[in-house]
Amino acid sequence: LMVVGDATTLTAGDTAVRNRLTAAGYEVTVIDDNAASVPDASQHDLVIVTASIASGTLDADIPDVTVPVLVAKPFVLDDFGLTAAPTSNYGTRTVSTISIVNPGHPTAAGLNGNIILRNPSTTVSWGIAPPDATVVATAGGDATIWNIAPGDPLADNTPAPACRLSFPIFGNMPTAYTTNAWALFDATITHATTNCNTGG
Repeated sequence: LMVVGDATTLTAGDTAVRNRLTAAGYEVTVIDDNAASVPDASQHDLVIVTASIASGTLDADIPDVTVPVLVAKPFVLDDFGLTAAPTSNYGTRTVSTISIVNPGHPTAAGLNGNIILRNPSTTVSWGIAPPDATVVATAGGDATIWNIAPGDPLADNTPAPACRLSFPIFGNMPTAYTTNAWALFDATITHATTNCNTGG
């Protein structure tokens, strides 16, 4: 399930993500942020909260769904427990590369070191991950690819009801992702749809 700002007119970034998922064999349902509900989310293997949503429009109960959720909108990371609430704990920044800090993790896609997501530079989401989160890549020293396994503590110390992840799919950057960026994305989606159960 892709939760977007406008399901009738997708942004270029959301279109690129949907097309990538469809090409990989996933069945993708797209829904407006102000229409998505817990029943909608519960019927799917993965919910992607895209960067095109408007903050404050999601059903307040969606963060508690018992299916994996990948959050691409940095300004709702705290709603899903991927960061703490103060706005100093998340945001966006422009970087030329991200750094793989956990190369053995399945979402690292076998990559290591500094990775270019888009030339010459790009705006990515970042957050200060909770202590028990698994950080795979950083941007400017803070997490940009990370996940919290089911049952592990979220930022508010409550257990994650299912896998919670974040990946830098900000704005229209997927329209010009490098091969490495797509490899990281694909690996993250695979990990997410197994409820973060592919090891690592």
